Amino acid sequence: MKRQDFHIGPGAASMLLVAVVVSMGVLGLLALISTHNDQVLTARSQALATREYAASARAEAMLAELDGVLLACGREASDQEDYLERVALALPEGMAMEGSQVYWQVTSDGGRTLRCGVTLAPLGETPRCAWREHLFSAEADEALWD
Repeated sequence: MKRQDFHIGPGAASMLLVAVVVSMGVLGLLALISTHNDQVLTARSQALATREYAASARAEAMLAELDGVLLACGREASDQEDYLERVALALPEGMAMEGSQVYWQVTSDGGRTLRCGVTLAPLGETPRCAWREHLFSAEADEALWD
């Protein structure tokens, strides 16, 4: 019985080489598309985080303004009831008071709402208030990535 040798000719080797080059090109193109999509997602995430941090900074500034009001009212008040009445009258714009709770909202540039609330400490205690609520919320149909 004669043994036949199997040989790959130059045509088959060229076809194999072309298939490898095309496959590598397609994989490179897929990697490029994936990288571009990651870059777009990162930019959107950065923009969202920047808007949320800016809203949080505005909420902290309002808290500092409220703390100044609490300090001034605490110096003038004679008792707890007088203190709460003075605070209710002197609240900064955009804030509301229920009992010893003060609430306000800050809207970010992206349309998300930061709901803030603090509980007032009794007259003469420090710190004068403590965070009760500091929560971002968004409407269900809101596009967060615009």
